Amino acid sequence: MKLIKRKEFLKLPSGVMYSEFYSTNVFSGLYIKKESLNNDWCFESLTDQVKGSSLSEDISEAVFDSISKKTSFELDLNRIQSNGDFENNQFFAVYEKDDIDALLKKLMNITDQYPKF
Repeated sequence: MKLIKRKEFLKLPSGVMYSEFYSTNVFSGLYIKKESLNNDWCFESLTDQVKGSSLSEDISEAVFDSISKKTSFELDLNRIQSNGDFENNQFFAVYEKDDIDALLKKLMNITDQYPKF
């Protein structure tokens, strides 16, 4: 994994996996970078987009139903959105191929015995 600043991040190709990194050693989110747009970029989130929702009210309803009615909801792993954050001092934790391979191996190891809810 490498930490890089926004200017270098914007030059990366589509398909790079990353997390946002903050000065307090906090990693946030898991994303796939899509194309860069001048001083912005598009991405797909792997953790926080609810399938079938387009507004925050839809997300809140799905989450509320999950809590109150014990229903499941799906993540939308294909929703492309733009970042819209223009903080030039932002750092990004960019996953290298070995990091992704290790993450995939870990996920594959837990799926065989994963409990059904």
